[in-house]
Amino acid sequence: MLNRIWNAYSSAGNDLAALGDKYDFHKSWGNEDWDDRSRYNAFQYAVRILCKQITAEQGGPLIPIELDYFLWSE
Repeated sequence: MLNRIWNAYSSAGNDLAALGDKYDFHKSWGNEDWDDRSRYNAFQYAVRILCKQITAEQGGPLIPIELDYFLWSE
């Protein structure tokens, strides 16, 4: 899902600097140090931005929990 979010966010023309380094963004969640939540916050930021953009394009609400289903179907 990290890769899909990165690609969708990038394809939508958004500023990738807000997400940090591509390598860090794509690291597995399994080894996450939860003392520093900046990577998780960047992921959630991207999810929220994408939901707003997709909602505007599709004409209907898309909430964050639905985004993975939406992107998976593409």
